[in-house]
Amino acid sequence: MAKHTEHYGLTKPEANDFYDVEIGNTNLDVINELIKGNEEAIEDIAGPGRTTETVVGAYAEAQQAAGQVGSVDEKIGNAGDTGGSTTAGSVFAKMNAVLQKFVAVWTDGRAAKLDNLDAAVSSRAAANTALSNGVWTNARAGLLDRLDGTISSRATQQAVADTYNLVSSKAAQITADTILSRVNNPLAAPVIKNVQRGVCEFTPANPGYPETAPSVVYISIATVNLKKAIVVLGSTALLGVRGNMGDCQIELISATSIKITQLNLGMRSVPWQVVEFY
Repeated sequence: MAKHTEHYGLTKPEANDFYDVEIGNTNLDVINELIKGNEEAIEDIAGPGRTTETVVGAYAEAQQAAGQVGSVDEKIGNAGDTGGSTTAGSVFAKMNAVLQKFVAVWTDGRAAKLDNLDAAVSSRAAANTALSNGVWTNARAGLLDRLDGTISSRATQQAVADTYNLVSSKAAQITADTILSRVNNPLAAPVIKNVQRGVCEFTPANPGYPETAPSVVYISIATVNLKKAIVVLGSTALLGVRGNMGDCQIELISATSIKITQLNLGMRSVPWQVVEFY
């Protein structure tokens, strides 16, 4: 007794059943309705003028944009992150580590030692020596004089605080609305550059005799950017330059050529498409 597929109830005759062409025709009618229904559903969701190719392309770019935003958010981290080092931790964790180390090391006692350098050049080294005349100049002493003040007034600590506030401000701008706008943006602008279509016909090596080896067909196409193109075999979108749908395998082997290999020796023809994005 014939069996049926789990999801769509397609008839699967047993090996000892008599061949009935109506069974195959009925299965094809069911498949045809399912494909047509999917196309109409995609058009209803995407809006007038949208096609399967534009939705697939927009979805791929939206996924990429969302992944990039998530990666940035993960690297920035949260204000309370700890454990930052030169090789690990989020931006916030590294900033917190700098602040903690700064407070622990830059003490009033150490600042006072630098305050002691606030004196005339002649008091820092013996007069008329190589150290006082050639190395310890007024210009260099002036750089140390700038450190004469309380910890809160020193530029280094203020620079750290300013950087911390800047990172906090940027992180606050990465919101759900920001991510949503990145996801929606590909849908608002054209993403499909061109679509090339055709039908591959497989010719038996020995007509009239059982086939013993798969056929391979090479098809020339207009030049495309391999990094921005996908191939479609039958009604199946294959995200990339290579894939198969069971009966056949398609491969974008160069910017101007595709290769289609017959995996099912009974397969005679199959439609193909090459979609290139901006």
